[in-house]
Amino acid sequence: MFASNDVPILLVFGQSNAHGHSLAMAPEDRITAPLSHVHTLRQEENLTFTPDRPVWSGYTSAGTNLGETQDDTYCLPGFLANRWQKLCEDHPGQFPDLYIIRISIGAEGVTEKFMWHPDYERVLIPGPLGTVKMALYPLACGIMRAVMDDFRKQGKNPHILALHW
Repeated sequence: MFASNDVPILLVFGQSNAHGHSLAMAPEDRITAPLSHVHTLRQEENLTFTPDRPVWSGYTSAGTNLGETQDDTYCLPGFLANRWQKLCEDHPGQFPDLYIIRISIGAEGVTEKFMWHPDYERVLIPGPLGTVKMALYPLACGIMRAVMDDFRKQGKNPHILALHW
């Protein structure tokens, strides 16, 4: 069970499976109203290598990937977000809010020519697959450092639940 100051965090990094490439959600499955117990980082406020402080938003199925722009797809974060929200609603006060960090671009590996390589050119050009160009490793390191530091400054105890690649 979680202590009162615990903050569960799900990391979803990697390639196309991390954001459900081309698996468009049916309109009735889309999460359009921000969830109150599940939070995420949106690209507009958080796309930097050295964030001062993360800006969290209620989870929706659009705008939740700091990597490639591809919204409203079936993927692990959406399924877990819905389940966690329901768990919190069904058992008030028993579970902490969940925080999801997603950084993925389709077909991008970790070897030298790919955007996950630590020495990839330090650029942050957002967009859909084919136009997006980002140094993913330093982006992920900067975001993670800011998230962990910020929670600890608040007296919270961040816990990484899992890393989905």
